[in-house]
Amino acid sequence: MATKHREVYFIQDRLPLRWCFSERQESAEDIDNILNLQRDLITLIEGYADESEIDKGLAMLLSQQIDTTVNEYLESHQVELKIIAPRSDTLLESEVTLSSTGMGFFSQHAVSDGEMIEIEIFLAAIETSVRVVGSVLDSRASSDAENPGYWLRARFVMGQEHATKAITAHISERQRLALEKQAIGANKLFGSANEA
Repeated sequence: MATKHREVYFIQDRLPLRWCFSERQESAEDIDNILNLQRDLITLIEGYADESEIDKGLAMLLSQQIDTTVNEYLESHQVELKIIAPRSDTLLESEVTLSSTGMGFFSQHAVSDGEMIEIEIFLAAIETSVRVVGSVLDSRASSDAENPGYWLRARFVMGQEHATKAITAHISERQRLALEKQAIGANKLFGSANEA
């Protein structure tokens, strides 16, 4: 069964944030492995049902049981979105790249690959703060002597739908405002040309 490719949108932005090491015991790889196992088991059951003509109801029941077990695991092992209002004064403005699957940001401290971190971000476009857990992909030293530090890239751990929906809403609003600004600029340009 072919899966639909989902486009990942990202933006470059300047947002208030802070981060700390997460107390989570599970790694992003553990969560991904569970979700991959879920997908593989359901695919196997569906394929077996088609070939052996066993009762479709039994195959559906087995698939639902796997879904329920995995969802219970994720609920007990995942950090969900926490809304924090109003904006915390301890957040520091930082250059970021942001998508619904992860982010990059500047840090004064290096972090080892695979470390779990919790990031609090104020999403200015929707005036909401979120906390999201991610696994550090890499930590590169800054090449700018005037701005020593590290550029961290983190991938969000799966199962944080509320947080990623808020991040997607922020990205969409930023893109909408940028397109609106471009349209206004184009109207002014074409309006001036028509008057000439």
